[in-house]
Amino acid sequence: MDYQQRNPLTTSEKEFYVNLVQLCPPGVVVLSKIKLAELVKPTAESGSDTFYDHIKKILSFTLDFVVYDLNNNYTVAVFDYQGNGIFKEERKSFLSEIFKQSSIEYFCISRVAEL
Repeated sequence: MDYQQRNPLTTSEKEFYVNLVQLCPPGVVVLSKIKLAELVKPTAESGSDTFYDHIKKILSFTLDFVVYDLNNNYTVAVFDYQGNGIFKEERKSFLSEIFKQSSIEYFCISRVAEL
């Protein structure tokens, strides 16, 4: 099997990332392209069918940008970035509910200037 390198960020995502990093205070980092399952986990009993259903769902979501406080070891905010301004409503509703329950700020942004 052959492999080819790919760029994980588009040019506009890279610009967004650079600007977001500059806005963060010391001790706060920006992570990109991570799975939702890295930030939250189901409250259902481990091993149950409900637990596995929820795990499968959260593993299907990749987050654009996550602001993480290294000093206090918690996620500050999640940014969905779509340069075209088109956000899938199902994704937005699902993530909004999860982050509301988890006390994580969630933003959908289409322009760097919105930062």
